[in-house]
Amino acid sequence: MAMIALLLGTLVTTAVLGLTQGETLSRGSSFLDGGSKIGMYDGSVTNIKKHPYLVALVTSNYDIGFYCTGNIVTDSWVITTAYCLQGEVTSSLTVIAATNDPTVAGGHKYGVSTLIQHPRYGAATGWEDYNYGCVKVSGKFQWSEKVKPIRLPKAEIRVNTNMMVAGWGATTRDDDDPTHPLRQGRMRWYDKAICATEYKVWLNLNWTERMACAYNRGKTTLCREDFGTGLVHNGVVYGMFSGTGDLFCSEYSSPALLADVKAGAAWFRKITGAK
Repeated sequence: MAMIALLLGTLVTTAVLGLTQGETLSRGSSFLDGGSKIGMYDGSVTNIKKHPYLVALVTSNYDIGFYCTGNIVTDSWVITTAYCLQGEVTSSLTVIAATNDPTVAGGHKYGVSTLIQHPRYGAATGWEDYNYGCVKVSGKFQWSEKVKPIRLPKAEIRVNTNMMVAGWGATTRDDDDPTHPLRQGRMRWYDKAICATEYKVWLNLNWTERMACAYNRGKTTLCREDFGTGLVHNGVVYGMFSGTGDLFCSEYSSPALLADVKAGAAWFRKITGAK
């Protein structure tokens, strides 16, 4: 249980309290007033045929079950955040593809042969930096309308681009419901300069080019167990969700912190052979 507490504690403490350019935030503000909303606020139930690149990462350790999301990039490789590949939670990892809900029977299950975190990820550079991980499944994915790869970016996405996001994460801050049907929503790719300033002010975070953020104020947010899920535009994954603090799963959520996939694309291609 200590490993889970460390992993989830690290994830939920990476937060940004930034708003759009010109807006300010009082340190005395309360974001918890008004109660909780669904995790993907203003999102909608969807199905895996619309997001066939998504896979669920599931472990039997500590009875934790589904805990992170990955993105298929080749017929044997998945990319996710390095956060999701820490400690003992990965020793009994299973990858489930072609599922609308990883907590019920169904989908295509794969064992794991290789787990790789970026070599520069860790305490030396900060747990938010180089937040890149790769998972190689045993065997190969069989392409179908429910299982398809996503492409890696060749250039950065433009600020304010609307991104599609989908995930199986919890639906409220205190969600104890064992079922997590797939939901989708849209988030706007945020100005990195604004995010960098706010992260520095509020968390003393040393922003790097390998970080990004997305926002849909008062509407779409992400939640625990959505970690690793991709932000997608025109069939390309540009970011992977890596945290948003204890204000997530509500309409008061802060902008979502992302691992910038373009900045890590060369490493991903080297490891996986992805296009």
